[in-house]
Formats: sequence, C-alpha cells, structure tokens
Amino acid sequence: GIGIQVDTTGTTDYALELSNTKIDNMSGIGLFCQGASVRGYNNLITDCAQSCGAFTIGGKYRMDHCTFANYWNSSPRTAPTFYVNNYYESVNQQLIVRPLEQAEFRNCIMYGSNAPLSDFDEFIIDLEDEDAQSYFFSYCLLDSEIDVDDDLLHYEQIRKQSPFFVDPGAGDFHVPSNADTRMDGNPAGSLPGTTFDLDNQFRENLLYVKGCYRKNTN
Repeated sequence: GIGIQVDTTGTTDYALELSNTKIDNMSGIGLFCQGASVRGYNNLITDCAQSCGAFTIGGKYRMDHCTFANYWNSSPRTAPTFYVNNYYESVNQQLIVRPLEQAEFRNCIMYGSNAPLSDFDEFIIDLEDEDAQSYFFSYCLLDSEIDVDDDLLHYEQIRKQSPFFVDPGAGDFHVPSNADTRMDGNPAGSLPGTTFDLDNQFRENLLYVKGCYRKNTN
C-alpha cells in the first residue's frame, strides 16, 4: 500500500537518505512523510493510486532530481501526484499546525495523467501560517494552478507544461533526445551525488535535464 513511510524521529539530522531508488505501483502512496526529515536525489516514484509523494504535518525535506510521475490507471485517482501540508486535525477537531522547517526541491518533476483535467491539480501546497513556513522549488516541472511567476521567494524558473517522457504508459520515464528546453535543469546548488543519474550516466551539461534521468543521446 505504501512504498516508504517516514515519521517524526526527534533527530536534528535527516532520518532518511534516499537516493537512486525506484518506487512503483503502490495502491496507496509512494513516499509518505509525516513530520519527517528526508534528503534524497535521483529517485523515481511512479504510478500510485493516491499520491507519489505526500509530505505532511510539516518536517524537513531536501530533494533533487526526483521524478514524481503518476500515470496510475487501475482505478480513478482523486489525490494529487505531489502534496505538501503542515497540519492535521485532532480527535477534538482542533487544527494542529507543525512547522515546515524546509521543503526544498530542485530539478524535480511533479506530474500525472490527471493534469489535463481543468478541475484537477497534481501539485498541492496546503499550508497554515504560510508566511512562517520554509519552502522553495527551483527548476521544477509541475502541474498546478498556483501563480508562481510573482512569487520569487518560493519558486524559481518553474515550468508548468507536460513533461517529455519516452513512454510513460509503458513505465519509461527517460527523457528523449528531442526534448525541448522546458526540460532543462540547472546544476547550480545541487546535492552531491547528482553528477550521475539513476542509470549511473554522467550528467553532461548538454544532457542536464529535470528529473531522475539525464537526456537520452539517441
């Protein structure tokens, strides 16, 4: 049902280091975090009946070159591909807010097959006391109704078109050689370890794109 679930650990360091990992075909959520602390890169999380990535009840997250791509087709899907929030409702129906210390995502893709629907958003940021929360998305490709153009504090060089994948229906989320500039990434500020992609292929400058794979050469 859930690929990986991470809860609060009380540590100042990251509870989970997740890299070069594939999570696929979950009947629930791919990566489910609850007030957790996770750092990762080169991860492919795909095709889940709910969300590929759910970062809930605050926490601390830093992820680079991750692909959250939801093309689940075994049943109707009502949850977004990617979700961040910082609160929950107690048994007494009180809203409990937890700090989002960090949510930094660079060169990532958050997209799904429901994106073309006019009343569906594959990327949800749902925060209480938003001004006090720390989140930043840089060179990401996502589907969202959020107006990111004037919010330079939280968004940098965001693309909102559909991604180029070789064949997402067949589970191939590589980026073809003819992908246009919407897929271009930015190596500046990336985590150590992202020099090579999920296939252990070197990310040359001309092949440097968003997501867990570099651009194909053929």
